[in-house]
Amino acid sequence: MTAKRVLGGNIARVDGHSKVTGKAEFAGDLVVPGMLHGQVLRSDLPHARIRKVNVVDAEKLPGVVAILTGKDIMDLKNYRYGHAIRDRPIVAVDRVRFVGEPVAVVAARSPQIAYEALKLIEVEYEELSVVGTIEASLASGAYQIHDLDVLCSGLFHGLGKFEVGPGNVCYHHAFDRGDIGKIFAEAEIVVEGEYKFPAVYQYAMEPHTVIAEHDGENITVRSSCQHPFLVRAELADLFEVSAANVRVVVPYLGGGFGSKSYTKMEPLTVAMARKAGRPVRIANRVDEAMA
Repeated sequence: MTAKRVLGGNIARVDGHSKVTGKAEFAGDLVVPGMLHGQVLRSDLPHARIRKVNVVDAEKLPGVVAILTGKDIMDLKNYRYGHAIRDRPIVAVDRVRFVGEPVAVVAARSPQIAYEALKLIEVEYEELSVVGTIEASLASGAYQIHDLDVLCSGLFHGLGKFEVGPGNVCYHHAFDRGDIGKIFAEAEIVVEGEYKFPAVYQYAMEPHTVIAEHDGENITVRSSCQHPFLVRAELADLFEVSAANVRVVVPYLGGGFGSKSYTKMEPLTVAMARKAGRPVRIANRVDEAMA
């Protein structure tokens, strides 16, 4: 067999024909039998205590099958996730900590019905102090955003020596190499500066989309994600099943650039499917993906 020369040649993309002809299927194109459509009610406050979530009127809307709130995940031993720190509840339980945090999810027979149901959900908040800058978070007496047990439960793989806290400090981590003082003393020029960067979002044409199935023992997820094995491990841990019972399928990805790295909408969609007893699809709008 003669080896085909690749370098310097014009090699056709394996997926090129499927994409330009429109035959490629992305997560948002897939339809699973019995699938419901999920819409997410998100916090419009940056920090508040949840006093009450009233879903009675929303549940009465024809076509609504199930509504997920924080009380529906309290049977899980650990309902928080995060690839480095487990600081993110599947859905807000006692507090919301950022604008856009999921407070409730509606699963209905159509996206339109689910969207209308969101308008019928009433949430009673008690606004709390906002810690919006590094300086404010480090100030003496600053409101502590996360409980200490959340920080201590983090998975600090490969970070070496660290210590947690206090207050809003997630952890301290330090390393040194060589004699820094000597190098500075002998340097002809020492430049010091403080640099600030705004938040950025790696925009992709395809927003985050997840279809989840949960039958009590097995979980199947079709997701626009870039870390399927990490997602599988986190789902297995959250829902207390073996990783062998979790299947993560990634169809064609409509752009990611890192914005679809790690675990995003998968736990929320699985929890909704578990509550509804049927497959559920949650497809973010662009603004939701950014939040």
